[in-house]
Amino acid sequence: MSRDMRRLRAGLAAVLFAMVPGGLTAQELPESSDAPSAFSTIVNAREYDDRFSTVEDVLDELPGVRVRRQGGLGAHSTAAIRGSKSEQVLVLLDGVKLNSSQRGGVDLSTLPLRSIERIEVIRGSGASRFGSDAVGGVVSLTSRRPDVGAALDFSGTTGRYRTFGVDSFVTFAGERVRSVLGYTRLRSDNDFRFNRQTDGQPATLLSPAVAPGDERNTRVGAQFIEDSAFWNAELALGRRSSLSSTLRYYRKDRGQPGNVSDTTRNAKDDQVSCPYADEQYRRVVSSLRWRRSQIAGGDLQLALTHQYERRELRDPFAPNPLSSVCGYLTVRKVEHIQSIDQQTGIELNYGLREQPFGPLSFSARSSLALRYDHLRFDASDPARRFVTNLSLRPEISLFERRVRIFPALSAESARTRSVRSTPEPGTSASIPVPRSDGTEYSPSLGLIVSLTPGLRLKSNYGRAFRRPNFDESYHPDFGFIRGNPELSPEESWNFDVGFELSSDGSGALRDLQLSGAYFHRDIENSIEFIAISQSTFAPVNIESARVRGYELSAQVQLFERLHLRGGYTYLDSEMDSEHRLDDPPLPHRPRNQLFGRAMLDLGAVRLWTEASHDDRFSLTRTGELVTGAPNRQIDLGLSVHLSQLPGLSWFPEDTVVSSEWLNITNNDQMDSLGLPLPDRAWYLRVRGSLR
Repeated sequence: MSRDMRRLRAGLAAVLFAMVPGGLTAQELPESSDAPSAFSTIVNAREYDDRFSTVEDVLDELPGVRVRRQGGLGAHSTAAIRGSKSEQVLVLLDGVKLNSSQRGGVDLSTLPLRSIERIEVIRGSGASRFGSDAVGGVVSLTSRRPDVGAALDFSGTTGRYRTFGVDSFVTFAGERVRSVLGYTRLRSDNDFRFNRQTDGQPATLLSPAVAPGDERNTRVGAQFIEDSAFWNAELALGRRSSLSSTLRYYRKDRGQPGNVSDTTRNAKDDQVSCPYADEQYRRVVSSLRWRRSQIAGGDLQLALTHQYERRELRDPFAPNPLSSVCGYLTVRKVEHIQSIDQQTGIELNYGLREQPFGPLSFSARSSLALRYDHLRFDASDPARRFVTNLSLRPEISLFERRVRIFPALSAESARTRSVRSTPEPGTSASIPVPRSDGTEYSPSLGLIVSLTPGLRLKSNYGRAFRRPNFDESYHPDFGFIRGNPELSPEESWNFDVGFELSSDGSGALRDLQLSGAYFHRDIENSIEFIAISQSTFAPVNIESARVRGYELSAQVQLFERLHLRGGYTYLDSEMDSEHRLDDPPLPHRPRNQLFGRAMLDLGAVRLWTEASHDDRFSLTRTGELVTGAPNRQIDLGLSVHLSQLPGLSWFPEDTVVSSEWLNITNNDQMDSLGLPLPDRAWYLRVRGSLR
């Protein structure tokens, strides 16, 4: 056993003995309805209403989760859980799968936080419930729900880099009908300043600290504007049945500034940022759900879902494809390209309520899901996939629910095919290019042992997998990059064990919550784009990899005024390489991540500060290209409830003015591609409501 693990065990034992005295009363422990034994975090997104925060900001605060940004506000961002790739994290919005069938990952910047009610993060495999794409975990978002009665909630934001945003939500809640209609709009120029080395080396190789020969440049071409509208309604059909629907539209137009590649002295901003490409993104998500309780001793739910995505990329810098450093489409002199990705599904869920059988009790959940994916891409032929997933998740409880056992199994079958538009010589028909997907099984076993009220141990072990996305299987042959229809699914076996403690507290210490977990993942057939010849890259199943580590989180309230929260993640990852004596770490995965938050509640005034730290990390598979310094950031914030101040009681009750100062130490930071992140920034926000 390593020294780090011995220290962890000793620390956890000390915490448990110190924090569970007899005078503390137990608090109910939250758990995921989809995976009760999993280590999960449930966030009430309404708690961030008075702040200018994003979904990425909220997820980045959670242990085991790391957001990989590719720029500042509004830039493409994805989530990784416990060292996974973004393609291995399943993202759901009101139960609708958002993962692109073309690329696999989900751009978190396209999900306005103010339109979200609840965020649930399941750390560890969710394959036994959801099938493919849940290797690292699941991020499940729930749209904003109606308030009591009729209400109007609105806010306006302004800030540095010419950032402006507004939103409004109209809600109605009656005896049978509940509905909310919302709209958000946000824009920013994102023209922040950053340091650039000018000694001939790429900026990603060097320390971001200011040194002789550095120059300051402005990041141009990263501007964006987004609009989002959604409608959510619930209708009670009787005492035991209901109907609900969600319709959401989102659009974003943004620049794609390219690489920071020019290291000559006195280079102009447009030479450094390459502000020529831009992207247009549109998405429509809709769902219709019918629920009925007390059917054959359980609850039944039927859901119809649909997602439509359209992307357009324009790159006028593409005329010189071999020397272009600014454009993303560097082949075939393509200046405009479009893709349309659609996913349609139907899902039937049934939950059997707890049935007693002597000293034990039994309950179960099951689901049957059918999904049809269809991709149209200008540069290639259409691709289609039909997926069937069956999941069974029983629960066995012993000793008055002190011991709960969760065996589970899912079976997923898929048929994938594309059509090659250019037939073989001597033929006139198109050639189907199928994939032999077959059936993948995901068994798992979970365990919860309640030692005392408010203290329990949890453990999980199971298999997960991810099918290749359409780009990996059928990427058009651009000469230097192409797909591979012979890929096998990625496979992993996941194990975790840990504890959760929750208590009401006593005296000055209130609302105590502690958790800690050790996790281990073995990965086989990982899919990576590598050079298969001197001039061609293609995805292949490479050597195996291993990820292990532990995560800790804690929150407590002191003297009913001071709220403290923090999290720490230690990650040790390595690839089992046959071509090197040492095993390089997996790229984009810092070994140590730390987050802390303190909030002082003075009634009408709230003060808060946050601090985060990410270690240096590798940018390539070889482990030779590493960021120059850790990412560190300190933020400050202040919010004032105007109606609670003396002489201002005439203001509406929920009127709040807040201000935030981000990266107050002005540290130079890099994103997951080694590109610069914003320097010091500030935002001012006003929020109010009428009821």
